Amino acid sequence: MTTFHTSTSNKFTPRVRGTIRERFEAKVFYEPNCGCWLWGGDTNGYYGSLSVRENGRQRRILAHRLSYELHRGPIPSGLVIDHKCRMLLCVNPHHLEAVSQAENVSRVPAISRGSKPRLFCAKGHAKVGRNAVYCNDGYVKCRICQAEARRRFRARQRGA
Repeated sequence: MTTFHTSTSNKFTPRVRGTIRERFEAKVFYEPNCGCWLWGGDTNGYYGSLSVRENGRQRRILAHRLSYELHRGPIPSGLVIDHKCRMLLCVNPHHLEAVSQAENVSRVPAISRGSKPRLFCAKGHAKVGRNAVYCNDGYVKCRICQAEARRRFRARQRGA
């Protein structure tokens, strides 16, 4: 049984009634720079999630697993869905791949294992697309903040 964290509500996505596909598509934002389809609905702390009613019972399903099943078919037994783009809120079926759990874990940079993905820097800039700087050590940094830090450093060097 999967345990979910408390879900966080997103006030920016509309509440849509209809089929699961219609509800799913209403919560997806397309990122033109990196090709990710970013989930704008509820999350469980790590991944996007969607509440569905089956057999009179309410349950939550993970958005990336739903996307894979809607666009590519059923997930083979014993496999998990890996984000090839490393963006955990991405639901683009072309960025998702069914792999074994061991393969999924081996693909994650060691530096980020066990930590939550941070989509925004400390100053609130989104770390996606052209604003994302991917470092060799596995970190993703904000291009805007790095440029500001370089300007401050150069100003200190000139003043000293």
